[in-house]
Amino acid sequence: MPAPSAPAVLVVDDDPGALHLVTQTLRAGGYDVVEAKSGATALEQVRYRDFAVIVSDQRMPGVSGLEFFHQVRDLQSDASRVLLTGVVDVDTIINAINQGEVYRFLVKPWLREEMLATIRDASQRHELIRQNAALKARLEQTIAELGDRCRELEQRNRMLQGQVSQLLELVGDQKELVARALYNERGELRSPPA
Repeated sequence: MPAPSAPAVLVVDDDPGALHLVTQTLRAGGYDVVEAKSGATALEQVRYRDFAVIVSDQRMPGVSGLEFFHQVRDLQSDASRVLLTGVVDVDTIINAINQGEVYRFLVKPWLREEMLATIRDASQRHELIRQNAALKARLEQTIAELGDRCRELEQRNRMLQGQVSQLLELVGDQKELVARALYNERGELRSPPA
């Protein structure tokens, strides 16, 4: 039984034996595994549930693993995609990795340790992408709040500058009144009243 916070993994393979073997390997590794026997069934799963990792066989009827991953990328771009293939077409694999369709690929027959290490790395990648997105959102929110605060401070600064200008005018007026009271028209100090 996976832990409540176990990464969710979708496994897609039209071969029941291979599907069962991958599922059992991943469940034994502590993952929350969902099975799908076709690309169409898997797409339905992807539409209503988030997955950290999606593992798909390359050769399936109706849709290839790469075609399936192309559709998945639009629905869950941050899910790590792992391709299982029995036939290694290096150009196809390189293009799939370069275009972001596939995070990793495993060649059949795969080793249990290799499968678990790949899924562990893929789920860690997914978690890092999620954490990065959360940090980016918090940073954007903080920047927006700082922008609001700066505008508020600028408005207060303009208000204070206006008040300082008014005070300076009043001081100037008072200075003039004091000067008139202390000096006569010729600039001589007035005598204090007796």
